Amino acid sequence: MTDKNKNKLILGIDPGRDKIGFAFVNFSGDLICSGIFHKRNVNKFINIIKTSEFWELLNYIIEGHIPENNSDLQLIFIGNGTHSHDLIKIIQEFGHGRMMVIDEKNSTIEAKNLYWKIHKPGFLLKFIPEKLRSPGRDVDDLAAWVIALRGIKNFEL
Repeated sequence: MTDKNKNKLILGIDPGRDKIGFAFVNFSGDLICSGIFHKRNVNKFINIIKTSEFWELLNYIIEGHIPENNSDLQLIFIGNGTHSHDLIKIIQEFGHGRMMVIDEKNSTIEAKNLYWKIHKPGFLLKFIPEKLRSPGRDVDDLAAWVIALRGIKNFEL
């Protein structure tokens, strides 16, 4: 990644019925931070990304670290799941011109695989096949990372 793109962000969003996963990544697809917030907090989340007051994400972050306040959101990839329509409208009203809808089929399965890559299983869990293991938390944020990675791949950023 060039220094020119160092502070440029991509936001992946996994919309759900009750909770929404998010992941900020760089143009190489490296995770900067990810988290989950309740759908009732969507306007607060939109305001945070609108104002780039990323420190306000602290209560939502599960993986990674807060993006620098001088980071510049370039692109939003949002999953096309059943509960995405309202969120797509809200983001369009927010006025971020570069939003693309991405197929999110099987993103939760891929998110569970990412979880086990980040959090190596302990001694006993190593003997259980990965497909049978259950992460110790919701992985909506990692599904958002999967959506961002798909977007980067599909649009060859």
